[in-house]
Amino acid sequence: MSELSTGTTGSTSAVAVSAAAVSALISGPGPRLRPIANQCSASSCPTVYLDADSGTLVIQGYDVPRGQEGVDVPEGESLVRVPIELLVEAMTSLT
Repeated sequence: MSELSTGTTGSTSAVAVSAAAVSALISGPGPRLRPIANQCSASSCPTVYLDADSGTLVIQGYDVPRGQEGVDVPEGESLVRVPIELLVEAMTSLT
């Protein structure tokens, strides 16, 4: 598999990132949460961070008010709204 592959099925797009690409990003020095994609130059807008300690993504976005989600969200979890382009940019930056 290449480091980044994309595909489209109907109206759904898929992005796959290799483990090697993610490993290279999380093994380097730097702060625990590293921004890998954002929608503006300020820190108060939707941003995708790479958590270098766990190799997971942390998403900063606009809260979806409880009761308006249409899904059961367990205590301790929340839904946030981010532009699709932000996630595409984040996945692209992982290569």
